[in-house]
Amino acid sequence: MDVLLSIRPFYVKEILHGTKKYEYRKYIPKNIVNRYYIYESNPVQRIIGYFTCQNILSDTPMNIWNQTCKYGGISYLDYQKYFRNRDSAYALKIDAVYSFSTPVNPWIYDKFYPPQSFIYLKEGALYEKLCSVV
Repeated sequence: MDVLLSIRPFYVKEILHGTKKYEYRKYIPKNIVNRYYIYESNPVQRIIGYFTCQNILSDTPMNIWNQTCKYGGISYLDYQKYFRNRDSAYALKIDAVYSFSTPVNPWIYDKFYPPQSFIYLKEGALYEKLCSVV
C-alpha cells in the first residue's frame, strides 16, 4: 500500500536536503505503507518523489518533540501550533528519499484532489504513473 502526503514546499526542501528526518502527522494510515509519495503543495502542486519509513513514533506532542526536534525541520512555535489541543502526535522516521527527475503533475488525472492529510494510492491512472517512474 502507498499513500500520498501533502507537504508544504519549505518542508519538502528540508526533506530533500536531508535536514528534516521526521515528518509530523496528526493522523497516520492504519495499513502498512511501502512508499509515502510527496505532493508538494501550493504553489508547486506536483508530486516530486517519495520516501520510505520503517518506524513511526507515537506519543504526546511534547514527548515526540523531545525525541525528534533535532531533525524535525520545524520551529518549536510552528510545532506547537500544528499540534495545538492534541493529545497524541506521530513522527514518521524518514529512511530514504527518492526524487523524480521530472515531477508528476497530478492535475491532469481525473478526480485529483490534494489530500488534507493523506490518501491511499492503490489503483487508477495517477497511481500507475507514479509506479512507472519509481
